[in-house]
Amino acid sequence: KWALLPFLPLGQPAAIYGDGDVGKSTLALPIVLTCLLPWIKNPWGWKPSLEPLKFLFLDWEWSRDDIRWRWQCLLRGYDLDATPLAYRRCRRPLSIEFEGIQRAIEKEEVQGLVIDSLGRACGGDLNASEPVMTYFEALSQLRQKNGDPLTVLALGHNSKDRDAKERTLYGNQFFTTQHRSIWEMRKIQEEGEDYLDIGLFHKKKNRSAFFPPKAYRINWNTDSNPKTLTMEARNIQTSFADQLSAFIQVKAALARGPKNVKDMAEETGRTESAIRTELSRHKTSFFKLPDGKWGVATPKEIPQEFR
Repeated sequence: KWALLPFLPLGQPAAIYGDGDVGKSTLALPIVLTCLLPWIKNPWGWKPSLEPLKFLFLDWEWSRDDIRWRWQCLLRGYDLDATPLAYRRCRRPLSIEFEGIQRAIEKEEVQGLVIDSLGRACGGDLNASEPVMTYFEALSQLRQKNGDPLTVLALGHNSKDRDAKERTLYGNQFFTTQHRSIWEMRKIQEEGEDYLDIGLFHKKKNRSAFFPPKAYRINWNTDSNPKTLTMEARNIQTSFADQLSAFIQVKAALARGPKNVKDMAEETGRTESAIRTELSRHKTSFFKLPDGKWGVATPKEIPQEFR
């Protein structure tokens, strides 16, 4: 079951990680809003539970005024009625603030938590096992007022090596093993622009297939007074094509119609040799037509944003 497909398994911990200025806290707000309403016909194609799920925003990073200002900008951006955001400012590790957080959960009658951020909520040496396991032990004991487990969205940071080909959730391996679903978030922002493009890449799954990468543009609409916040779904190949796997690129190219190897190489920026390798490696996904072009076996399964 899902609290919000594709990001939040119901009653389980999930994480989104990325660089410190990538926009994770801002992204968390439309996620929370979609679950709260629930916003079935939301503009991003997310699928919330049919039952409203209220989240408590546990904030180690910002301030009440900052988060609530962003929340109000989001509501104004979509002409939505004033909707309160359950919020608690935290200063010590979650295991120490446990009793106060549990009281807030019961007072606000929430079904989920946003942890912003994972490192501050954990405390101590994030590469050591003890503080990480202490954090998850405390988190697992927090409960809804009716005793049910909470749906948790934790916001974390990247591993420190910016030159690494694959950047992971920073800290001890238990951060990865204990979360049921993990997404990496990246951004592209031109200097001076009041918007930023974000890409989300599914890095860990549990009892589900990997979801395809997703892209959104976060717009801070400075021309409006007061300012508004909106977010639009984007074609991920527009901004993040060079960060997609060869398999996804080939599948996306063929979803738009049959092509030969040369055309696929030109469209994806890959070598013809790399294209042939993908076609050979994934024989159940691609097939060769009598005219020598290639097709994709399941075009209807290709998400619209790749077409």
